[in-house]
Amino acid sequence: MKSSILTLFLSLILGSSLAHGAVFTVNVGQTIQSAIDSASSGDEIIVNGAFFDEDLIINGKNLTLRKQNLIPEIKSISFNNASGISILEGLKVQQKLNASDSDLQITNVDFGGDLNTTKSSLRITGCDIIGFVLVNRGNLTITKSDIHQNVTINQGSLKLIKSTVDKDVSINHSNNSSGSPTRTIIGQSTITEKLTSKASNSLISYNTIRHSTFDGNATIIGNDFAGRNLEGIGIDLNGTNSRVQILNNRIHGYAYNSNANTSYVCIGIRVGVSTSAEIINNLIYSCFDNHNNGTENTVGIGIFVQSSSGNKILGNAIWNCYVRQGTGSYPGNRLIWAPAFGTLVQNNLFYRQSNDQSSIHVGGGVFAKDTIEGNPKVNPDGTLESTSPCINKGPPDARFNDRDGSRNDIGMFGGHNFIPNGKTTNKPIVLGLDVA
Repeated sequence: MKSSILTLFLSLILGSSLAHGAVFTVNVGQTIQSAIDSASSGDEIIVNGAFFDEDLIINGKNLTLRKQNLIPEIKSISFNNASGISILEGLKVQQKLNASDSDLQITNVDFGGDLNTTKSSLRITGCDIIGFVLVNRGNLTITKSDIHQNVTINQGSLKLIKSTVDKDVSINHSNNSSGSPTRTIIGQSTITEKLTSKASNSLISYNTIRHSTFDGNATIIGNDFAGRNLEGIGIDLNGTNSRVQILNNRIHGYAYNSNANTSYVCIGIRVGVSTSAEIINNLIYSCFDNHNNGTENTVGIGIFVQSSSGNKILGNAIWNCYVRQGTGSYPGNRLIWAPAFGTLVQNNLFYRQSNDQSSIHVGGGVFAKDTIEGNPKVNPDGTLESTSPCINKGPPDARFNDRDGSRNDIGMFGGHNFIPNGKTTNKPIVLGLDVA
């Protein structure tokens, strides 16, 4: 009996050890590729520092590569046709990483070049990547990382959390290669240039983004869309039969100063023909063309609505959106331009800060209800001064009440969904699509 129990106990220990795979150690003077060739799926390769002038190729096996002491530097690395998840940890890759049909988990790795994957899912944490990141027919998760070029996902989903991208971020398809809907989740991050999301569903919360366009359903909350004098549009909605919520954002700085002919620029938010939007409790300001020459059509607008399918514009403070006119500007030079039917404009604040701004605040046929006028008295952080006319002047319905239960305040801190420290909190932010 004792012998049988001991045999069983030993077999469990051996079985458990074998499940973790073998461990290979590579020191200076040895080659990592030799260890890779000798390893099997599930094995671990530990690399002791130095520069390894190798273009590593891993075919048909999932492996773990991590540093031991000093950070080892590798020339390049490729993964091909590996089931399971391969892990890279604590390394430096001098040039590029390629992967095909191989899922990767990458932690604390610096890349001097690009990451290019096909039919692979990629999870990146704590990395610094000099080149671009391109994922074709796979999903991408980036956490606490810096990307210095474009991030592009084709036929896949993106989750970008607490990271910085110095160029553009593009999610280019509404469905993945299997036909399932894609998702974009971006939280507490900085996108220095343009965000383009054509995902079926997008959740964009508590970020800093220069400008953006969406084609699909979206919730956009608590962001700073800072144009930095960009000739463009802060949030451009172009989806077919899409529904978008734009809540508690600051949208500003889409300004232009040229005598050239312009159109569809210097706009805070554009709602395209086939999209419906709820635009509630935002600050929208400084969207203007400040040059008085040239022809400007559809220029200098806080909110431009082309759709007539159930739009709501409530509790926003809008000012300093105009065209310093030469010729044209139809439609344009208004704080809001929207059709007569299909758009509710109510309980907003309008402010004529510049004499170049038209004294007529709305155009296109829409009627603005229960509007207040005057300086919104907003602090640099977006909060309201104690004497602001925006206090308790937003939508009166209880469902719009502020976090303290009082009536909605006009502006980006109004309502109870907005998290004042949303850009910095480490607590989960739950807003419908996922936990970001």
